[in-house]
Amino acid sequence: MMFYSVILLCTCFVSFSQAWFENCDLKYDVTGSTSKILVNANYPGYYPSGSSCKWQISAPTGYFVQLHCVYNLTTYPTECPSQRLYVSRDADPNLDNSEFFCGYSEFTKESFGNDITFGYTSNFDGNGWFYCEAKAVLRTHENCHCGWSRTGRIIGGSYALPNEFISMVGIVDVSDQNNVNGPIFCGGAIISENFVLTAAHCFNVYRPVSVIFSLVGDHDISRGDDTPYAELYETQKIIINNNYIPESDDQNSDIALIQTARSIKWKRTIGPACLPYPYFSYDTYFDGYPVIALGWGSTEFAGPSSSILKKTSLYVVDSDSCNDIYGDINSGKICTHAQGTDTCQRDSGGSLYWTYGGNQFTIGIVSYGLDCASKYPAVNTRVTNYITWIEQQAPGAFFCKKYFF
Repeated sequence: MMFYSVILLCTCFVSFSQAWFENCDLKYDVTGSTSKILVNANYPGYYPSGSSCKWQISAPTGYFVQLHCVYNLTTYPTECPSQRLYVSRDADPNLDNSEFFCGYSEFTKESFGNDITFGYTSNFDGNGWFYCEAKAVLRTHENCHCGWSRTGRIIGGSYALPNEFISMVGIVDVSDQNNVNGPIFCGGAIISENFVLTAAHCFNVYRPVSVIFSLVGDHDISRGDDTPYAELYETQKIIINNNYIPESDDQNSDIALIQTARSIKWKRTIGPACLPYPYFSYDTYFDGYPVIALGWGSTEFAGPSSSILKKTSLYVVDSDSCNDIYGDINSGKICTHAQGTDTCQRDSGGSLYWTYGGNQFTIGIVSYGLDCASKYPAVNTRVTNYITWIEQQAPGAFFCKKYFF
């Protein structure tokens, strides 16, 4: 059967009173062998005018929830605000920032994490029906997601949009709240539910693990109301590459992992960057490609940090040209440059993002350079050279490879 929507899908920003769902607020678990059918009261007839209901569906760890719905809401375009189906792929219990649907059609939505929230509201002048099936789907390398974008110390850069880069992490020293440059001392990138990728030199200055936190989902660290997604995650362990020598001139193997004490919850605005699996045997693949660098670091050399996440566009410089300047460029490094723009202090550890097919890949880790935004390229750790090391240090962690098969 073919269905045609008379009202387009929209991403809305609504806040519901709990009174909407106090008489119908349901929770169910689905497993790999079970599914849950969600239908309106009186189905296959119309739901009662003025009714509403909400379902929270959870799948086991390692699964996501797939929700397929067919619906017919007897509404006109002017009535859409009061006759809607809602889906929160973030599993927001209040259905805030959810997608909504009107008219008559069908859709399939997948949760970002392992749960999803679905609901409907109606006024006293309209009614309709819907039939939905929720099931748990095992997350595999062929059936997973990474590097999605929220949209369709950076010198000379522009401000990133709030939650534009879902994997961006600010590494925070919670004991250093009075620092004039703020508590973020390095950047990082989420690569799995319990691991953040960053630079080893971020930990040259000793800090107890108990004061190091990973800040995800934030944008303007001077405010608390610009995004509702900011959250701090405690550190369980810091893993530094054994070949890294602190304060060495060549900064080889400048790579580290932060293992978080609890799993980072995926949302529309928070998730893992893709690792560049298909390119780990190529030392020159990205030469000349544009990349994006991010950070809350200095806006000029030895200058103040930015409270708002900034981004800048750079280009990958071929290793031979970069080696002519530094003399220590090897297969574990990748160089970048652009006129008048660069990364700077406290941007260290942040990722270089290369976008392909709409997905953000982390191909480099900000490491070192000669001043900031100078005529010389900056040097970064080449992630492709360390994919095997990452997997060895994170046994059991899931890294999405969907886009490479």
